[in-house]
Amino acid sequence: MVWMLKLMTVLKQLRGLRKSLNGQDSKEITEKMRQARQRKLNMKVTVTDVKEAELAIVKFIQKQIFTDEIAALQDDSKGRPIKKKSFYQTVGPKI
Repeated sequence: MVWMLKLMTVLKQLRGLRKSLNGQDSKEITEKMRQARQRKLNMKVTVTDVKEAELAIVKFIQKQIFTDEIAALQDDSKGRPIKKKSFYQTVGPKI
């Protein structure tokens, strides 16, 4: 999971770089993109990367398990209550 998130970040950064190079000579763009890919792909996994991956996993699981509760909290303006039997009812949920 850590590597997948790392790859997504690198790809987003490369996409941003390509957009910023728009209008330049194609050979220059190719060379700058090649250099950027080499720098980005040599990155190491850090403790922060692992923590971000753990958080992403927890958020994913919560979205799967607490779909109704999250929808109710996001739709708070409509006054949709959280089910009384829900785990979230006991912890005072907020988004």
